[in-house]
Amino acid sequence: MENEMKCPKCGQTERTKSGFHKGKQRYKCKFCGCNYTGGPLYM
Repeated sequence: MENEMKCPKCGQTERTKSGFHKGKQRYKCKFCGCNYTGGPLYM
């Protein structure tokens, strides 16, 4: 998918949910372990 959320560090799309921060879902990259919050910046 073209608009799938990508890891800001390595660019991979495989991730797991990792809690919430300021009411937004957090994700953890399965490849590099980077934690990030979803949004238009990561599309």
